[in-house]
Amino acid sequence: MPVTPPGYKIWENTTALAVASPAVLTGWYDTTGYTTLLVAAVIANSGGTTTFTVEGSFDGSTLDSTMTYSATITASTSASGTSYVVQHPFVRFRVVQATNPATTSTFFVQSRA
Repeated sequence: MPVTPPGYKIWENTTALAVASPAVLTGWYDTTGYTTLLVAAVIANSGGTTTFTVEGSFDGSTLDSTMTYSATITASTSASGTSYVVQHPFVRFRVVQATNPATTSTFFVQSRA
């Protein structure tokens, strides 16, 4: 497996999410080479709800529900620099637009040592 050095982009999204769209669910990313995820997010809604969640897997195909990433980023907690300690060999990201279309749904996930 190639190592992802700290400081590299893992995933980004710049498209505003519509309610009619299904949730954005990325593929699995190998976490070899880093121990922390740094997430920058800008979420703006007109009465809607956007939720960003990190999910983990030990084999890169099955979601692990026993060890979860407790913090989620929502429109009310939009943050720059939210860190997640990596708990799994693989992670993926889920973004759900629950009500009313988002006007801004920008996410940038970066690896950190």
